[in-house]
Order: sequence, then structure tokens, then C-alpha cells
Amino acid sequence: MKKIQLLGLAIVAVLGVSAFASASAFAAFTTTQWLANANPVPAGGLETESTGGLTFENPGVGASFLCEGAFVGRVEPAGVDTVTEVLTGPKGAKVTPLDEAGATGGIKCVTVKLCEGTPEAWPVNLPFKTLLGLEGTELLDLFVNAEYFLLCQVLGVDATELCVVAPNSLSGGLVKNVTNDVEAEGSVEPLATCNGNVETGLVTADPLNLTVLTNGEPLQAEE
Repeated sequence: MKKIQLLGLAIVAVLGVSAFASASAFAAFTTTQWLANANPVPAGGLETESTGGLTFENPGVGASFLCEGAFVGRVEPAGVDTVTEVLTGPKGAKVTPLDEAGATGGIKCVTVKLCEGTPEAWPVNLPFKTLLGLEGTELLDLFVNAEYFLLCQVLGVDATELCVVAPNSLSGGLVKNVTNDVEAEGSVEPLATCNGNVETGLVTADPLNLTVLTNGEPLQAEE
């Protein structure tokens, strides 16, 4: 835990960045809103769950692995989306963020390249927040803040990375409306800063499906 805290001190904090600041950095970005039953989500928001896979990769080293799980949070007015819990899968066990006391195992993942054994991933500094909007005709979801920690064993040695996603990064690339829910796919750009090294962490959604949990209302993104 001390190692994680020390690494965290070496990286510029992204928490506290306002949704307005995230949007204003994109000249052509216009915030939009989440819809439930074709109406804007109410004040207080709706509980949601995103399920699917994320592939984490260090392009320079070539190591990568796929993690499948679930992200529980809320969609809120003005296009805000938060992740408050990470689970090992739908209705699975909660993964304790690595910055909290008592954190043990992360999400168990599957090697794509180079990693030995069972790679793992943890969220850091929840909640994560994103902001929905349009850039031209493309529907996007911008990260306001997100951090994660990775463990990959290479040649018998534990290689770890604490990664910070830059504010205004595209959340899984494009967002699109599908039947009764919303889907995000593609890679997060620019790449995350890992262990202080800029643009060394690639995250790709394979894809993620965002659905409403509270009452089963159909969820869509306003275009």
C-alpha cells in the first residue's frame, strides 16, 4: 500500500476537475444528456451498470491483458455519468479500490500478450466521472477523472503500473445507442500516464454496455 501511495504522490492529481472544465477544453464539444424512457434523467439520477471487457496494454513493452467485470454507478442530469463501484462481474463481488484500507485481490484477468500467471486490475480513487456530449456529429463520453492499478508478471517478476487517464480523454471512443441501452467501444485517447510516463497506458473497450438498474427503464444518449 505504501508503494501505491508514493506512486500516487508522483502523479499530478486529476480529481476535482469540473465537468465544465472538461467540456470547455474541446472547442467543438457540446454537452448533451442521458435519457430514460425518452425523457431526461431526473434530479438525483438513476443507478446504472456497465458490463463488458477492457483490454489494458503497455504498447512500448507489448504486454496486455483482458479484464471482464461490471461498473456500478449513476447517470445524472447534464450528461454526467459516475462509477462508484467495480465488481468482478454482473452481481459479482465488489473490488476494493487499491487506495482504500483492506484492499486485496483485484479483478482477475486473462493474458493477451506476455503476462504470466493471472494479471489483475484495481480501481483507484473512486468515483470515476465522465461527461456525455457531441463533437460534431460524433457522440462521445469524456473522462473527467479515472485512475487504475495493474499487475502483470513478466519473466517471474511482478510488474506494476499506477495509471491516470488524462482529463478530456474519450471514454472508450464512440458511444452509440442500441436496443434499450448504450454501448461504448474503441480506445481511450490520449493514452494514460502510467508510473509518471506520459501516454504509456492503452485502454480499449470490447465493448461496454451501459444499462439502468433502478427500474429497468430503457437508457439512451441524446444525439
